Amino acid sequence: MSFVELGNELNYEGYRSFYRNESFYAGKIFPLCAKIRQVFPEAKIGVVIGGSDWRAGLARRPDLYDAVISHDYGPNYCSLGDDLVGKSLTNEQWVSLIASWGSRRLNTGSFLGKDVWVTEFGFGNNFCGRALIHLDAGALRGVHWLSWVLAAIDQYELSMVRMLC
Repeated sequence: MSFVELGNELNYEGYRSFYRNESFYAGKIFPLCAKIRQVFPEAKIGVVIGGSDWRAGLARRPDLYDAVISHDYGPNYCSLGDDLVGKSLTNEQWVSLIASWGSRRLNTGSFLGKDVWVTEFGFGNNFCGRALIHLDAGALRGVHWLSWVLAAIDQYELSMVRMLC
């Protein structure tokens, strides 16, 4: 086993009864990380990064994992911080933003010097509204995907970039 992803979106509301806060999450994954290290010493372990309380919990034992897991669906109006900003961009500005989105997000996603595993990304809406929606099934979607691939190659050695579809 080479890679282990410990959960998927465990910080979401549907998991609150099992992972109430960062202490519960850390309490469950830290022993699991230690056991994985014991059984598969060469495996790389990725953990869900969640919000600021989860980050505080993860910061207590950075020795137990190798990467943090991030998901990114954008750009959309909300991902720019204020939907009024997005609505004021021209079509050309939106195309430029979409073409550079991967490098903008991947290069700013580090936590405690860990690798970032982007295990989901897409040109998604996330209920915020997206510009150029009429182009989202064509070349613009391909440009968005390519922005992530090129950003990963730029940040890491080519041998370290893995794309699973």
